[in-house]
Amino acid sequence: MSDSQWVQNLRMPFFNGQAAIQCDPQICAGEIAQVLMINDYLPLGEVGQFRYRSAALQVGELTLTAV
Repeated sequence: MSDSQWVQNLRMPFFNGQAAIQCDPQICAGEIAQVLMINDYLPLGEVGQFRYRSAALQVGELTLTAV
């Protein structure tokens, strides 16, 4: 099973079918920085193996995020 298939098979608590796989750690850090303060980040592992999916759900003034 490839890394992308493994990530795709992980169930998210909401918007599971809408969350696309992303491969750029800088985009991930930018998304996280929208809700949390990030001073710096250091990608670990092999270049090109980073995979993630994320979704955000607005409930009134609360934003729920799944990664």
